[in-house]
Amino acid sequence: MICAQVVSFAVFSEMRDAMLCEIALRDISQKRQVPRGWRFAVGGLSFARYYVFLPYVVYSVMALVLSDGGRVRDVCLNTVAVLFLLEVDNLAFLHGLAERVRMEAEENAGARQVTDDELRTMDAVKIVCVVLIPCVVLVGILGHNLANDFFVEIIAPLPSIFAVLVQRVRANGLKGACGGLGWGIVGNVVFWLWWFAVSTLVIYQAQGARGVEDEG
Repeated sequence: MICAQVVSFAVFSEMRDAMLCEIALRDISQKRQVPRGWRFAVGGLSFARYYVFLPYVVYSVMALVLSDGGRVRDVCLNTVAVLFLLEVDNLAFLHGLAERVRMEAEENAGARQVTDDELRTMDAVKIVCVVLIPCVVLVGILGHNLANDFFVEIIAPLPSIFAVLVQRVRANGLKGACGGLGWGIVGNVVFWLWWFAVSTLVIYQAQGARGVEDEG
């Protein structure tokens, strides 16, 4: 549970980065025209982060416990491995870019006009992550044997769906709730399409490796 709590902090950090990115794009759009391609790129990146990447982070926490066991050493080392995935983009930004480019990005790309209402929305999303992710991890691990093999995959996207729902409700009220549920359904479909694609690729590679061993 402690490791799940640490992962929830890291997941919220990714969600906060996505929210700040949207706010920065809004600020830039007020000063000059932003090409539609960039708006779609930023929106698509946020969508993929919410509904594909972060649900798989939550899923991996449960899957690693179910596959490797619940020993303290294994859980702690697997948690470090999961958190490393969330730090790859930060490390690439800090150390992969030229220093001048990085300094210009830090100076010009940050969100400067975060309102009090947006800060309260971030606090609400933080509560969703801190409370819901450990609960999802616990329920997923305990309910895996009681339900079926897909139970973990079914509940993994719930924190992201609720986080987006909270943002939509706070921004647009009841209309935002309907929009948030719609995006949650679309995001869940995309999550499952990605899951089936990855599973198919793994099965294909396993069959190819087995074929090479048989020929050998």
